[in-house]
Amino acid sequence: MRSLLLATLLLFCTICSASDSIDEIINTLDSHGLWTNGMFQPIMLSASASPKQVATEYLNHAHLDKSNIIEIRDVTISSMKYYAVLIDSSLGEKVVILQYQGLKSGWWSKEFSVDNLTHR
Repeated sequence: MRSLLLATLLLFCTICSASDSIDEIINTLDSHGLWTNGMFQPIMLSASASPKQVATEYLNHAHLDKSNIIEIRDVTISSMKYYAVLIDSSLGEKVVILQYQGLKSGWWSKEFSVDNLTHR
């Protein structure tokens, strides 16, 4: 019984931590309007691709060794809809913001380090 309670508590804390990391990035971006500027490497998948497929394709090209997708969810930043992907990598936790931009541009992405809130 005690082991089950401890395991449940640990899982709950992990989920809360993941959500907090995404929330922290989203709240920071929501207060800065220029975060979308700059070049990006398009992910050329269709609009019907799942967020997990897009995130997996991103990881295949991002050179993040030993990375795992922890959570993917819908977010709104400055009234725009995106997907936020929390990634655990050998370089620390990252949040990748994804949005479909159309047939010619594919999926737009921007990576942020949870540790120092910088983007790549």
